[in-house]
Amino acid sequence: MPGLTPPDQTTIDTWQVDEAVTADGSPKVSFDRTGSIATRQVLCLWDYRYHVARWFVGESDYWDNSGVLTLTRLVPQKLPRPVGVELDEWVPDFYATKIVDISGHAWDGNDPSDWRRLTADGSITTEPMPAYQFTEDAVNRYLLARITIQYERLPFVVAADDEDYGGVESGRWTQYITKQSQPDYITVPSSTQRTIDPAGVSENNPPGHLVPVPYPVGLTESSYRFALKWCRLNYAVWGPGSPLFAKIMGDGTPASTYLNAINLVPFFSLPIGTVMLEEVTDELVPVMLDRGLMAWDLTFHFWFKPGGHNSQYFFPIVTEHAAAGNLVKRMFVGRGTTYYAPGSVPDLVANYVEKDLYELFNIDGG
Repeated sequence: MPGLTPPDQTTIDTWQVDEAVTADGSPKVSFDRTGSIATRQVLCLWDYRYHVARWFVGESDYWDNSGVLTLTRLVPQKLPRPVGVELDEWVPDFYATKIVDISGHAWDGNDPSDWRRLTADGSITTEPMPAYQFTEDAVNRYLLARITIQYERLPFVVAADDEDYGGVESGRWTQYITKQSQPDYITVPSSTQRTIDPAGVSENNPPGHLVPVPYPVGLTESSYRFALKWCRLNYAVWGPGSPLFAKIMGDGTPASTYLNAINLVPFFSLPIGTVMLEEVTDELVPVMLDRGLMAWDLTFHFWFKPGGHNSQYFFPIVTEHAAAGNLVKRMFVGRGTTYYAPGSVPDLVANYVEKDLYELFNIDGG
């Protein structure tokens, strides 16, 4: 199966989509500091109402691309921009996110029945309107469907498969979420600290100069936590048994899981070794028009430490006259006697395994 492809214009013309005339106006747009929403009504042939609905809100699926599971998306439709309207470029893009309702327009009888008033090419037959006869399996049918569509501004990049989004799936349908961060408090041994007077000559001259601090000193190490929410994934892409789930959770060996792994390569421009995957949370979203009926929103939670996760502060013992290099610094912490630069640390040598965190956004097991 190839990736999802949007319907061509000939197919869309067959659906006979047109603007609906409403008493209160369509489309309608509201701007608010908590979010902006637009609604619009369209008409289409009754038999194609679900085709039209799916075309408006888009869908997500996956396919076997020469042995590699690949995500594929149809992007939702944008709210049309009136041509030549003042401030047209100022008005942001609104994307179809919800089918508010689908109702009938121009009643045409009951379905199922032995007759059809719509031919295969969408034209209307000249057969007379049959009388209404209610039965338990009778379903109203209409000549047209009236579809109410809700549009919203989306907090992520919307891009089709053939558009440029950086080459990795994290570049589209991925929402950045900030989280509360709390600094770490480190206790520094007193033997590594001493007081220094700007007019000092020698130890305790003037009093207090070059005197070791008699108690531990605290040090605040700041860090930052954030999350990336990968939206609207086909139901089969995630969960026990899926290649992505197995890849992230690992096979039970310490170096196999992505949980608590740190970045092997720069991650969203953050340096190697500074970003850790802390946890993964998921949410089922009833996107009923997607293939697979349900969709996942998958959230990756990260912890950024500017000094790196596989390093610790080194506090040298103070001397009366500080020697060159006798300064506080961060150093690699590992097993054995070999130093490894970030990005080259073998598995299980340091506290945290290095992995390419962009692989979190690759649905193939890899």
